[in-house]
Amino acid sequence: MSRLNFNMNHRFFTFLLAMCAAFLVLFIIIFPEEAFQSSLQGLNIWWKIVFPSLLPFFILSEILIAYGVIRMFGVWLEPLMRFLFKVPGIGGWALAMGWTVGYPSSAQITSNIRQQNLITRDEGEKILAISHSSSPIFIINVIAIGFFHHMQLGLFITIIHFISLLILGFVLRLYYGDTSNRPLTQNNHFIVRSVRAMIQAHQQDGRTFGKLLGDAVISSTQNLLMIGGTMMLFAVIIKMVTLTNLLSLINKLLTQFFNIMNLSENTLASITTGWFEINLGAYQISTLQSIPFIWQIAFICSLLAWSGFSVHLQVKSLIQNTDLRYRSFLVSRMLQALFSFVLTFLLWKPYQILFSDVQPSFVNTTPKYVEAPNTVWSIWENTFIFILILLCTMLILSIFIAIFRAIFHKFV
Repeated sequence: MSRLNFNMNHRFFTFLLAMCAAFLVLFIIIFPEEAFQSSLQGLNIWWKIVFPSLLPFFILSEILIAYGVIRMFGVWLEPLMRFLFKVPGIGGWALAMGWTVGYPSSAQITSNIRQQNLITRDEGEKILAISHSSSPIFIINVIAIGFFHHMQLGLFITIIHFISLLILGFVLRLYYGDTSNRPLTQNNHFIVRSVRAMIQAHQQDGRTFGKLLGDAVISSTQNLLMIGGTMMLFAVIIKMVTLTNLLSLINKLLTQFFNIMNLSENTLASITTGWFEINLGAYQISTLQSIPFIWQIAFICSLLAWSGFSVHLQVKSLIQNTDLRYRSFLVSRMLQALFSFVLTFLLWKPYQILFSDVQPSFVNTTPKYVEAPNTVWSIWENTFIFILILLCTMLILSIFIAIFRAIFHKFV
């Protein structure tokens, strides 16, 4: 019976996807100019910002993994990652990249280390959920400065975003438990173990630098082309649901669900847009004046945690060659969105006490990251600084935990 129900559900889902694809093709035929302009908008953002920003970090991660540097970092960060989330130390690199570069970079790294069997499936799902983060540079430069024209607000949104990630990590730590069958400690010194792990990983890879560089460029470019394709696709989908009044139908259904919150149709439309694509949704919410300012921030924090169906599709594509389950990722995004929404209200008063000037200027302008000619270089520079600071902080904490454990012979 269960097998029959699975086949029926699979066939229904396949039929539903086929119908959606047919409607999308029909929309492009009926509205060719609108479809072209919306896809061009997605392509413009991808080509000017996403591609040059993520490509060097994708290539760098591939090279570092092949040369065993990530394995070496894993040994160093093992005490910290075990203590916080009960995952191997190698997950610390995915965490550092995800928390600085932003999504979907952590999905690419988690997929790579899972394919090499350096982590278990449960560990991979925990690492993917915890490391899936919006970039602080995006939060500060685009949302705080570009949308709200208020730099201090970026600090508050960033704090909410990462506190909600830590809470999610502790929840998953309790849910999954210790899923590793690898021992934490070994007899020899951690420096010897880290160097030995790095050499062993490079020997197992066996590629020359030229071969490795070519493979890294090809693999990274293919993944970024996939990301660009999904951005263009969702730009067309958002345009389709807007022009065909499907967005109004969705908003009417949501009005019944959110009736207790007394949200306007424009607010629901902005939230719905954010479910599909975070950039457009966050910008539309920032222009709303029909709801209190705290609600705007709460919705944006929640959407940042959710990250949008466009990013979900990118993550699903990046992990498709592994046994990592998308439904676990989906649940984690829902939980973090809920945590972010609640934390915004809990921490808003303390933030107002620290910063009295929190009301932004509402000026509808194009986000600065689209116009600034030196944005990509500033993103590289700031991201490298963030990575170094985060890795050094994690390393120091890991050393303290290791010393504490060595003294008391216990690991909590």
